[in-house]
Amino acid sequence: MSKHASMPRILLVDDDDFFRNLTYHMLIAAGYDVQDAANGRVGLACYRHQPSDVVITDLLMPGTEGLEMIRELRRHDAGVKIIAMSAEIEGRPTAFSNSPSGWGPAGSSQSRLHTTSS
Repeated sequence: MSKHASMPRILLVDDDDFFRNLTYHMLIAAGYDVQDAANGRVGLACYRHQPSDVVITDLLMPGTEGLEMIRELRRHDAGVKIIAMSAEIEGRPTAFSNSPSGWGPAGSSQSRLHTTSS
């Protein structure tokens, strides 16, 4: 866990500046320790320098895409908790998170993030 014992440290990776900044400020306001990166390459470097409890990443980004970053993160840390999202897949906003039972749709509540990061 991060220096905030009750709140996970989050790495937020998204190439959409507006969405990344909005999400960053919402998570900070909720008390999370957040680091952000504008692409997968920078996100990987950030994680290697200071691992996070949870990684929230966009799937579709220029350069190092989310899936490529997820594969690299898994090579570095097989137990990393990841919430992967994309603005749209088949016309719908989409997010997925990993759990012991595999990947599935992610909930949007703050309590879900607490549960996922425990």
